[in-house]
Amino acid sequence: MKGFAGSFFLGERFLRRSRNQKLRAHVRLLVAEAYSDIVVLADGAGEGYVDTAKYQRAAPWARSMAIAHYRSVLRMSHSPRNSKRIWKQLWRLLAGAPPTRTNFLCVYD
Repeated sequence: MKGFAGSFFLGERFLRRSRNQKLRAHVRLLVAEAYSDIVVLADGAGEGYVDTAKYQRAAPWARSMAIAHYRSVLRMSHSPRNSKRIWKQLWRLLAGAPPTRTNFLCVYD
């Protein structure tokens, strides 16, 4: 989870400093997806490649952060197609279910 923490720090720092609305919306979506990956990995989506216990402690916090960022993205979004996909992930998080996929997990056999 060490790599995730650095990504969150950089993403959150960028969001505090940037004035470019379009770029902020894109980065906010990436940050939301990174937080939601923790929720998915804690639920076992790593399929044996990831130790789920490593993510379970951070999952409630990551869920709340993902929800907050997804909500912000929806307020900023001007793309109905993108909004629908984001809303589906947000709905699952709000319902207590994990998102349906990871965004940044890459496994090479």
